[in-house]
Amino acid sequence: MVEQDTPIDAPSEFNVDVILKKFAKIFNTPSAPLEIPESQLRKLCMATREVIMSQPALPELSAPVNICGDLHGQFEDFIEQIKIVGTPPEQNYLFLGDYVDRCSAC
Repeated sequence: MVEQDTPIDAPSEFNVDVILKKFAKIFNTPSAPLEIPESQLRKLCMATREVIMSQPALPELSAPVNICGDLHGQFEDFIEQIKIVGTPPEQNYLFLGDYVDRCSAC
């Protein structure tokens, strides 16, 4: 298969794998600039939202699962976690987010 290195900001081009490869390139240098056009990030957010909304409120997970608390938007901490534990789909993750520190029922 030929490696595709075309710009992802082409009018009708949207390829999640291309965007994820760009994210993967910064694993060794999290502070490096990441140039992804806003239109592509918006499409990525919408695609992510669709996947999340299609999931049940109580997910069924296969062990082992890496349970992560709230990262408070710290992208470098997220990258470090992935570097230490491993990447999906080889590793399963459950990110609890605000349930860890703001959930009134917890």
